[in-house]
Amino acid sequence: MDYIIDSLIDLINAAQRISDGGFDVQAFLTWKTVAFITLFGLLGPFNYYTRNFGRFTTEASRDGLLAGKGILVAVTEQLSKRGFTAPALQAVPEKCESGSDCVPWVDRHKKWRSLAFLKQVQTNG
Repeated sequence: MDYIIDSLIDLINAAQRISDGGFDVQAFLTWKTVAFITLFGLLGPFNYYTRNFGRFTTEASRDGLLAGKGILVAVTEQLSKRGFTAPALQAVPEKCESGSDCVPWVDRHKKWRSLAFLKQVQTNG
């Protein structure tokens, strides 16, 4: 089995241990951060699963944990069905709303903003 799938399975199992262990908020927050970074690095910030993981795990609760775990299960199943490996994931085009293929996130030109700009947007938004 591919090491990416193994990492996702480890995160799924960690979520189950947190849930079974009485739900420790600090353990949840650590798990959430690691899982989000994993999804972000694997799928990019604009992927359906990445966006919804962040949305569904906003609340530090057992429900947020189970929703996040469900997203990881869905990603694992999708990747397993397609037999992806790390290099293959980088070449997979994401579907645009128009139905045509987009440039994968990892190959897109990234526009980095300064911290001052991001703080300004956050306070004005």
